[in-house]
Amino acid sequence: MEKRLSTVDQLDPDSIEARRILVVGPTDGGKTTLIKRLYNHWCTREKVLVLDSDVGQSDVGPPGSLGLGTGSAPVEDLAQLRGIALHFAGVLSPSEDLAQFTWGVERLFRLALSMKPDRLLVDTTGWIWGEAISLKMAKCNLINPDLIVAIIREETPLIRVLKHSTFPLLVLEPSPKARARDTETRRRFRLQRVKDHFYQGRKITLDLQSTLIMGRLQDLEDLKDRVVGLLDGAFRTLGTAWIKRVTTGKPSAEAWVRRVSRGEVCYIRVGPLMETDDTRRERTVE
Repeated sequence: MEKRLSTVDQLDPDSIEARRILVVGPTDGGKTTLIKRLYNHWCTREKVLVLDSDVGQSDVGPPGSLGLGTGSAPVEDLAQLRGIALHFAGVLSPSEDLAQFTWGVERLFRLALSMKPDRLLVDTTGWIWGEAISLKMAKCNLINPDLIVAIIREETPLIRVLKHSTFPLLVLEPSPKARARDTETRRRFRLQRVKDHFYQGRKITLDLQSTLIMGRLQDLEDLKDRVVGLLDGAFRTLGTAWIKRVTTGKPSAEAWVRRVSRGEVCYIRVGPLMETDDTRRERTVE
């Protein structure tokens, strides 16, 4: 079942009756902008949850994580939502660890359902080719959306698959204001997201001797400038940290954290490297 409008700017939120909305499309097509617009339209009179599964350009949490957020007032940026829970996947694309990614989507979706929202808005990654089609099909099967909104200019294999599904589909052209970003611009955007997220938090010292580090590292010093997940004994994400200094004598790390749920940190899951321009120069010199 397919409907089509010429551009996403023509979409009237009042015309949408769907309660579970999944938004798909390529990177920089305007998915997050649409979700923010829908959230702002409904949030003052309905209970709206946002499940952000765009790990590469995450808003509800730092890059490398999936987040569930909500609020009761309009926002200029989805990063202003009140975070309910995070799942740290430790990757910037689902293709790097499909198991972690799908586990995170399921975990946060089940939590969202338990909160009985009036609306659930699900943001997705810009990965829409190849294996991504199977991933999007699995996500549709899990979430069972009342509406899939596809923001895309061209007919792709993913769109052809969705057209033949039983899920209602609305296809929109991207806004003329949408602009693709190059690799360096995306890197700077992610770094700014990390700064905005963690510099509102506090500094802590992590004991690297009593916790198991999960992930590939050349040595302990390779943790510097990485975003990491702090996990409990059941592998649930208690919080995230941005490591700024590593001491190897008695292994420890100084890090910025935004929020850590109650529980004992048993594992540190290695995530993406988020260097500032200064530390990039230092590493290059080394």
